[in-house]
This record gives sequence, structure tokens and C-alpha cells, in this order.
Amino acid sequence: MDLYKITNTAHEAIHDWIDKTVDASWKALATEGSTGREVIQALRRNVSQSDVEIIARASRAYLDALKAAHKSIDPQEWYKKWDQARMDGEKYKVPEV
Repeated sequence: MDLYKITNTAHEAIHDWIDKTVDASWKALATEGSTGREVIQALRRNVSQSDVEIIARASRAYLDALKAAHKSIDPQEWYKKWDQARMDGEKYKVPEV
């Protein structure tokens, strides 16, 4: 009986956390989930970006950083943006990088 109370309390805490932190419009995308785990999995499935989208975003950021080098921009700021775009490109194995 004690194990049930501990487990039930943990499940209730997860549901409370989801209710407090997830906007109602996002929760509407996860209506098929009844447990906390199912809700989180549904949100990942319905909301998160695919690998292709992440790679495309990293590629665009890198190309945009390169294009910005030709504009009058603070070199330090440009370097920060370019370096971040380069690191993301390397992380996701973007061909342009």
C-alpha cells in the first residue's frame, strides 16, 4: 500500500507539473495521452522538430552568417553569430560547414 501511495504521489506531481508548465494550446496536441509519459511522448511526436528541420535551420543560420560578413556589421558580433552557426553546423553535420 505504501508503494502505491509513493507511486501515485509521483504521478500526481508529474501531472501537476504538466498542468503548470504546458500551455493549453500545446496540451490540445497531446489529448491521446493519459499518463504523464504518454502526454510527453505525444508532445514530442506532435510538436518537436524533425532532424531534417533542425539541419535545415542550422544550414540557413550558417549561410546567413556568411552573407552578413559583406555588410557593415560589428566584427565581434558577426564572429559570435558565425561561430555559433558553425558549431551548430558541425553538431548536425551540415554539408556547408
